[in-house]
Amino acid sequence: MSKSVLITGATRGIGLALAQKYVEDGDLVLVGTRDLNRGLDVVDELRADGGQARLLQIDLMDHGSVMQAGQWIGEQFGKLDLLINNAGVFDDHDIQASHEDSESLHQTFDVNVLGTYLVTQQMLPWLQAADDGMVISMSDELATFANFAASTPTTGLGQRISRMGVNAMTVLLQNELQGEVHFRAVTPGPIASNPARKGAPVATAVDLIQKIDQHKESDWDGKLIGADGVLPF
Repeated sequence: MSKSVLITGATRGIGLALAQKYVEDGDLVLVGTRDLNRGLDVVDELRADGGQARLLQIDLMDHGSVMQAGQWIGEQFGKLDLLINNAGVFDDHDIQASHEDSESLHQTFDVNVLGTYLVTQQMLPWLQAADDGMVISMSDELATFANFAASTPTTGLGQRISRMGVNAMTVLLQNELQGEVHFRAVTPGPIASNPARKGAPVATAVDLIQKIDQHKESDWDGKLIGADGVLPF
């Protein structure tokens, strides 16, 4: 049975690959993006072979935009089966923690934490209306206390502590809404999502996220999931 899937940041990298895979599987994909023109191009590409795709213009740094997106989904569909919080800022890991720029930190938090929270909050009524609604939010295995205590580089402050915020959000929302919606965070590891990044193929992240989506048992709820299963926070 097909389902409705909202993917933020769906016009490039992991988000685009996810959109392509879910459309291929016969699902209705809502292409979440702030770039209207690029979003229209992606929707046309997804529909080319008969796929189901709709454009949802959404800017994580604009509360009004997020609220309108939530209202539109309610009016159009009345439910949402899966929200993938893929959009985010990946800050410069070459900068030491003591030299982080405050403006860069502010932007990273606005998108990765506040933006992710606002999208999730506005979609909650429609996720609750679905039979088995789920939220999968992008995180990072470096954003764990276990990793902080290890001999890891002292760089990427914004990325690491903002993703800790995503982890906390995942746990708290799950504790509040246990039995209503599944909340999970995912860390696919380094992914070559653009030519400048080194890592595993984008398909690695897509496969992991779909594995999380297909795992309906509650033992993964409120957890950070990597390639080898649940990771400690």
